[in-house]
Amino acid sequence: MNDKNIKYFHNLARQKKKKNQISELHVEGRTISDTKNILKEFMKWYENLWQIDDGIQVNWDTLKELKWKKLPKESHSDMIKNISASEIELAMDSLGRGKAPALDGFSLEFFLKFWESIKESFMETCCKKSCLYVKEALNYDGELTNQRINYNKSELYFPSAFPKQKKEEITKLMSIKEGFFPFKYLGTNIDKSKLSVNIQRQIMGKAETRLNCWASKNISQTGKTILLNLVVNSIPIHSLATSWINEKVIKEYASLARNYGFHLVNWKVVSLSKARGGLGVKDLSLVKISIHAKRVLPLLMRRNMDGLSC
Repeated sequence: MNDKNIKYFHNLARQKKKKNQISELHVEGRTISDTKNILKEFMKWYENLWQIDDGIQVNWDTLKELKWKKLPKESHSDMIKNISASEIELAMDSLGRGKAPALDGFSLEFFLKFWESIKESFMETCCKKSCLYVKEALNYDGELTNQRINYNKSELYFPSAFPKQKKEEITKLMSIKEGFFPFKYLGTNIDKSKLSVNIQRQIMGKAETRLNCWASKNISQTGKTILLNLVVNSIPIHSLATSWINEKVIKEYASLARNYGFHLVNWKVVSLSKARGGLGVKDLSLVKISIHAKRVLPLLMRRNMDGLSC
């Protein structure tokens, strides 16, 4: 490479640097060109990004008193029951007459006139077509995203009150086997109700495996602190975000970390931030509260929520 080529690439680098540089910033009608002031404005903007405006103070006790509206049992059963022939007939009666035929060439008047003769085969065909349409949509999505579904590894989950015969028909049409709760998704246990304590304790197994592996190695206290924060205390984060983990399980998990070289030190001191004289090891109880509070805060910020005071 000769000198001309080197000069050419240096010029490209300078142009890219100049293009990416922020020389001016417009804030509330003011133009800021000084580099230090531009940096201050960026810092100020990000510091205020997640703050609560309008003087709203969150009373965390209200979270315990919240009573979310639930569907009554009658509505719950209505949502999962099969659509009846009378409901379809009622829907057809409400439609306008004299419309163009559908793609199959049959008009609404045809179905209304011969409904008593065709309704049984029509209901059976609707169920089959719905399953085939869903499967066709999944295959089409797989072709678009190049992430085709492996039906041998896939499972279908039904409500507990779903008819057994319908389950068998749908699984046969979809070529997908029936799944049962609880199951694991992305390493997290999923259940239709609250996870039991024994299932929640499964997250401790991964931590014990890591700690047993490190126990035989000569690692300094600084190294242990880093491993606890970056590895051990990061394992249950996803579970804490997706489920309400029992406080007893969190304490048992914390005892595993405490016994890994910190049993002679008060755990409250260990879990304090470094600025406050601690080691900065995460307190999972506080992590759980902060993760769920992050989800609840947007709800508290809505002004149109009835019966909620902050």
